[in-house]
Amino acid sequence: MKKEPNKKIHIISGGLLICLLVFYVLSGLIIRPSQQTGANLMQINLYFLNMANSNIEREIRNIETPTSNTELINAVLRELIKGPENNWLYRTIPRDVTIEVAELTENEKLCEITLSPEYTLLPVKDEIFCRSSLVWTLTEFDFIDDVVIYVSGQQLQGLSGQAAGVMNRENLSVNPVLSPHRPNSQTITLYFANADLSALTPEARTIEVTNTIEYHIVEQLIKGPVKEGVNPTLLPEIKLKATDTLEGICYVDFGPEFLSRQLTGNMSADALVIGSIVNSLTELSSVTMVQIIVDSNTVTGVWGGYDLSIPVSRDENVIE
Repeated sequence: MKKEPNKKIHIISGGLLICLLVFYVLSGLIIRPSQQTGANLMQINLYFLNMANSNIEREIRNIETPTSNTELINAVLRELIKGPENNWLYRTIPRDVTIEVAELTENEKLCEITLSPEYTLLPVKDEIFCRSSLVWTLTEFDFIDDVVIYVSGQQLQGLSGQAAGVMNRENLSVNPVLSPHRPNSQTITLYFANADLSALTPEARTIEVTNTIEYHIVEQLIKGPVKEGVNPTLLPEIKLKATDTLEGICYVDFGPEFLSRQLTGNMSADALVIGSIVNSLTELSSVTMVQIIVDSNTVTGVWGGYDLSIPVSRDENVIE
């Protein structure tokens, strides 16, 4: 039988969830992430069914940073219940299945989930993807190693009729392409243009690191800001060819469109472009200067007040 939980997180769903959200939004007690202007956001990884109905795939989403592990699980499960934002992914938790309770054990390494009885009516394939989605999403966090699922007070049964027991990424791998290891996450500081395009404003972001951190920083600048009222500094069609840091100088190699489409000769606009790149990269202790090159060639001339033929130092004057 299921033990008395040490911590409980009630996952609200269905009509009650809609009513509460409407109440909170109307009363101004919460701000949806897309409307936040200064809140600290974090990125989470959710797992949904792919278009081919053959594997689960990761979707990255931004949420307001919770103040505790229990609040984090609460928020993540709510996002999972909502379903994917990308139209090429499908929900894994059916609308008639609710998460009644989620529990963390005392050492916060095991998460126990209780699902509504409707879960037992799922076809075998749907049930496998549903449990996989829950397990992979929750084990993204270093304080959860394993997940146990209960339905109507009984442990979930496997195909053999025996209790499924403790599930994790090692024994519940439905997508051979996905690594069972948690991604290497790191928080970076990016600089984007403020609302009136007069200066740069910082934005903290947690990313999954699979390349050099310098490459990811510029890549995130190209993706643009998350916060409302903040403007991008790099065009989305700009191509990043490579980054390489040597003796404190980070060499950033852009495609030829960087000069033909990004830099315009407008002094103030170009100052924000260059300052955004340089200040974001020099947030790293290993980078003191940035050398921008285009198509593997040195750039000649002064752009936005910066001589790009030589490495550019950090400029606090363009930061509000």
